[in-house]
Amino acid sequence: MLRDGAGRVYAFINTEPNGDQTIRPADGVPIGRYYKGMDMTMDLRSGRQIAKGNALMALVPPPVY
Repeated sequence: MLRDGAGRVYAFINTEPNGDQTIRPADGVPIGRYYKGMDMTMDLRSGRQIAKGNALMALVPPPVY
């Protein structure tokens, strides 16, 4: 769970048993996936690789109030 400075949840990261992770903003639609076996992060909205390694948090910046 990712929280902003005020403690409000703005995203969730789910980890699967094989180590893969999915990130979704608070509205619920998954937007990114980290594949542990390939050590890469994909943007599910565009279908493109965005980074080597786990960069899921870069897909959902904290909200600005």
